[in-house]
Amino acid sequence: MYRKITLFIGAVFLILTMTGQGLCQAVNQSVPSSDTALEGQETNGHVVRVLYFHSNVRCYSCKKIESLTREALDEGFESEIAQGIIEVTTLNVEDPGNRHFIEDYQLYTKSVIVSDVSGQKESRWKNLTRVWELLGDEAAFKSYVQEEVKKYLSEQKL
Repeated sequence: MYRKITLFIGAVFLILTMTGQGLCQAVNQSVPSSDTALEGQETNGHVVRVLYFHSNVRCYSCKKIESLTREALDEGFESEIAQGIIEVTTLNVEDPGNRHFIEDYQLYTKSVIVSDVSGQKESRWKNLTRVWELLGDEAAFKSYVQEEVKKYLSEQKL
């Protein structure tokens, strides 16, 4: 009986992982609001922020999303990052100062957010939810992230 339960749990874990859902996505991370974590970052003019949100528990898939997102940005926007036009930030939503992001961006799992900021005012944002779906195809993943960031760059009001 113990062996059957172990096999069942292993099969569920494997199915969730292979479909890009990961065990970390199955947990609703509802936490109360708090202070802002980005208030110390000064921006001059217009900036596109790419934010990767994670929690204390980080599975293989979560770490891969962060890694592929950074690779996509480094490969596609090296100049824009160097000039400060694109800011890349990784934040743990379980840190007290970052908990408000769960509500702000309606986060329910580890997520990549693209945000349009002018001065210190955010005018719009998008959760790149397809990162989980494209996790098994690195080229498609990177292309997706790059295309979404390009949309924000091309629509900047200078």
